[in-house]
Amino acid sequence: MHVGKKEKQACCGCTACEVVCPVQAIKMQPDKLGFYYPHVDENLCVDCERCINYCQFHTQYDRFQNYDEPSIYGCRLKDEAELLRSQSGGISHAIVENLIKQDYVIYGAAFVSPDRVAHIRVNDSVSAQALRGSKYVQSDLNGVFKAVANDLEHGSKVLFIGTSCQVAGLKSTISSEYSKLLVTVDLICHGVPSPKIWKDHILFYEKKFKHRVVTANFRDKKYGWHSRRQILTFDNGKKFSVRTFNIITDLAVRSSCAHCPFTNFNRVGDITIGDFWGWEKHYSLWNDNKGVSLVMVNSDKGSFIFNQLKNVETVKATKQLCYQPQLSYPIKLNSDYSQFQLDYIKNGYTYTMKKYSDLSLLYKIKQECYKFKAFLLKLKG
Repeated sequence: MHVGKKEKQACCGCTACEVVCPVQAIKMQPDKLGFYYPHVDENLCVDCERCINYCQFHTQYDRFQNYDEPSIYGCRLKDEAELLRSQSGGISHAIVENLIKQDYVIYGAAFVSPDRVAHIRVNDSVSAQALRGSKYVQSDLNGVFKAVANDLEHGSKVLFIGTSCQVAGLKSTISSEYSKLLVTVDLICHGVPSPKIWKDHILFYEKKFKHRVVTANFRDKKYGWHSRRQILTFDNGKKFSVRTFNIITDLAVRSSCAHCPFTNFNRVGDITIGDFWGWEKHYSLWNDNKGVSLVMVNSDKGSFIFNQLKNVETVKATKQLCYQPQLSYPIKLNSDYSQFQLDYIKNGYTYTMKKYSDLSLLYKIKQECYKFKAFLLKLKG
């Protein structure tokens, strides 16, 4: 038995199986939507089952001696300019900046080009700016786990930031003698959309406007913390606000996200971070649409680092107050999920987006109807 025989929905693409294979029989290869899966060379495989045994994508995943109950906080940066550059409360930036000062090497997701997201290695504040902001695309981890292990083996302290499945996969591959040098931050994740569709999305707008996209911002705070407006900046300096990709993320996610075992309070990172959705229902503080981070401290290591932060404001919270769906159950796949993916593989970006997103005339008509109804209700009110 090896991971190549598992169903797609049972693989999160973390690359741990590839890293631990003793005979290099496993290679991660993309499918037609750009999601990476392990392909096993049967001629090399020795049936040792290490790939199966090290896999953490199941309900009995290793907690790595984390707390049974996390300490929970609402947090935000004190510096308003830095807060507005962040897409929630800025806690990730605060942690990164603090650990860089302590000579940590940082691994996190970045736009290596406007159409591609991958984990990169940084060790200074300037290059760490690339890690800021949300990236609603599954990041490429090719070679990253081995690079982390190499840094640890050479005595470097490492911070790794990623989704829970990525963090769990990495920690399963790291020898216990080096684990004391590794700090992990896992994200409250709502599913990872297709890298291929994102690449096609950028290409579509480059062709439409006949200019190259130079930056992409998934959630521009110009429209407020709750906004889902995406801003594309082109090489002629012009910016374009678009919702197309954001509209179809629940149709474009990896199938394993609907079977995620990490959607609970039993976290695998030393610290867990995310948006504190629903904050305004419970607190009057910070209700200015500028963003609040949800922080869970899950280990002694995480507690030590969190308590070092001097440039953030914090408020103690509880499980009940910070509840959100992805802390209780995995995403539910859209009823059009399978058909959308078939349409995309067969017909490509333009056809599929005209059928399912705001490129559709029907979608635009429905939106105008919603606006008109809202206007009428406002008049009656």
